[in-house]
Amino acid sequence: MICLGLDLAIRGDYTAAVLFNSDTRLITAAIRLPHGPMAEQARALHPLMARADVVAYDRTGLGYVAGEFLSHHRLIPVTISGGAGISVRKDGVTAGKMGLIRGLSDAIRSGVKIADNCPGRDDLRSEMANFCYGQTAGGRVTANARRGHDDILCAAGLALIGVLVAAGGVAH
Repeated sequence: MICLGLDLAIRGDYTAAVLFNSDTRLITAAIRLPHGPMAEQARALHPLMARADVVAYDRTGLGYVAGEFLSHHRLIPVTISGGAGISVRKDGVTAGKMGLIRGLSDAIRSGVKIADNCPGRDDLRSEMANFCYGQTAGGRVTANARRGHDDILCAAGLALIGVLVAAGGVAH
């Protein structure tokens, strides 16, 4: 099964897309789109969406509206929260950002690889190395890039969650 993970954004941030093939356990594309109107970004994503069996996208914030520009037979909307758990409901998935990234780290430790010819391979590796867990003065745990972006990293986590949900591997 091939899943496309999408971290959607408009203007100030980047839209990122990651293709994951669960049969070969390979991440085959990890790209960051140039800034632009959502309709333009959706058109640019069309070739990747055409290759995917499932599309899991971040519908948090503007992603809720941006998701309306996506057309695919199997869309999985994911709301990213501050926690670590994953829950599946009829209207979509809620996934804590810490759980999203931890799941990706666990998958890589258990054999998921980034293809040698993967577009964006270096960007994904850079985001992985730059990601950290922290704590606010109020004691709240945070999960963010130390500097720069974590868009591709989040898109990769979404792709893995999409495969799990589509295969029924996450409890409803």
